[in-house]
Amino acid sequence: MDKIRVAQIVCTAAFGGPDSLVLSLFRGLDRERFVSSLVFLENRLTLNRLLAEKAEELGIPTLTLEMRGKLNPGVMKKIAAFGKENRVEIFHSHGYKPDILAWLAARFLPVHLVSTLHGWVDRSPRHLLYKRLDLAAVKRFDHLIAVSRPIERQLLAAGIAPGRITLVTNSVEMEVPAGEGGGAGVGAAESWLDGPGPLIGMVGRLDGEKNPGLLLEALPRLREEFPGLRCLFLGEGELRTGLAARAAELGVAGSAFFPGYRRDVRRIIPRLEAVVFTSHREGIPIALLESMALKRPVVATAVGGIPDVIEDGVNGLLIAPGDGGALVRRLSRLLGDAPLRRRLGEAAGGLVEREYSSRRMVNQVGGIYEKVVSG
Repeated sequence: MDKIRVAQIVCTAAFGGPDSLVLSLFRGLDRERFVSSLVFLENRLTLNRLLAEKAEELGIPTLTLEMRGKLNPGVMKKIAAFGKENRVEIFHSHGYKPDILAWLAARFLPVHLVSTLHGWVDRSPRHLLYKRLDLAAVKRFDHLIAVSRPIERQLLAAGIAPGRITLVTNSVEMEVPAGEGGGAGVGAAESWLDGPGPLIGMVGRLDGEKNPGLLLEALPRLREEFPGLRCLFLGEGELRTGLAARAAELGVAGSAFFPGYRRDVRRIIPRLEAVVFTSHREGIPIALLESMALKRPVVATAVGGIPDVIEDGVNGLLIAPGDGGALVRRLSRLLGDAPLRRRLGEAAGGLVEREYSSRRMVNQVGGIYEKVVSG
């Protein structure tokens, strides 16, 4: 049986959920059945190219292209040439730019098209235009993967036939991959890891969609009750500098820390008494699943696919998006109740192990590839 050749096409500003999903496919797909490659698109907003670096470490053929302008025809031609050179049978794209470029490049190749829809931002006319363009493109794809039920419903509402959509929820690798966990003493020299009070944090991009400012604004009130409280914002993003400045204005610069993206994040998360997700919009965040897999109690906004994962009061705590008062109350309750933290963390870990392991996701996606190629 000939191997199926798949090129992942990704355009992300910093390593996040889509990158984690693609990396799990690179690690998990059977190399006796599949040949993987990567097209990584970067532009002036790109903060790191960690996915491309990790792919290269795994021996994955990688093409890194600089995006100049909205949709550069030269980039499309280079993707088509890469596909031809590597005898690619499937372009698997992630995001509206990769979707449109994959569709355009496919005009020059006998290639199948698969897209994973991670969700759209709807906060401005520009974002709504991108969503409409993306939906117009993916209607022409062979198969679509929705990472949450709300995204699946949006695809159905756009008129896409149910048989061309598969719900494949995000997942996490239950074991810490080699080279990403750090040593046993990782972070020992980091001043923010040790202190007299509890340590909380959020993991994710520092941008408007993730709304990290909601947690930052809650810190002064939380520190009134828990004076030694420290908070980590683990991630990169356009808001990082402004958040640090705002922390100084709020008088919490000594307890709010911005370490950036950390390869050893799975060694840091277990040190947190609570992990916070304050997004306006989400599918099912990989960082949420990682935190739950590590048996950490989570407080998250009830948006997108998060309520499909978290049952309030059973395996985590939910708040309405933008509700700073509820965030303070829920964190105060968690930090003051160690048995509650343990109970929520144990329930969260059990759920992820049963239903959100990367092996399940990889098998589902591999099955989709085989179905698409066989027609």
